[in-house]
Amino acid sequence: MATKGQGQEETQEATVDGDALRAARLEAAGERTFLLGGRLWRLRPELPFAALEVWRNGGRRAVVEMVLLDPSDADEFMALVPSEQDMGALFSTFGVSLGK
Repeated sequence: MATKGQGQEETQEATVDGDALRAARLEAAGERTFLLGGRLWRLRPELPFAALEVWRNGGRRAVVEMVLLDPSDADEFMALVPSEQDMGALFSTFGVSLGK
């Protein structure tokens, strides 16, 4: 809390600890995986903020690279020719839908 000079109001500075919030979310989420083509794909613990915008703009492969824990697995994943429904199921693991 900072105190100003005589006649001025006290101000309180609040800091939101994004690191602590993220750590709590990641601990609660645990490991994310998605089974497709007989393989268990490891996913990032959280959906990157830009992923849905990239998806809407047609960057399908870029989104796959964004959500797979190992982006170098994207070629193998895309070789399975995932359907829109497959990708919808993948996005649902993050609690979001693809939308239309």
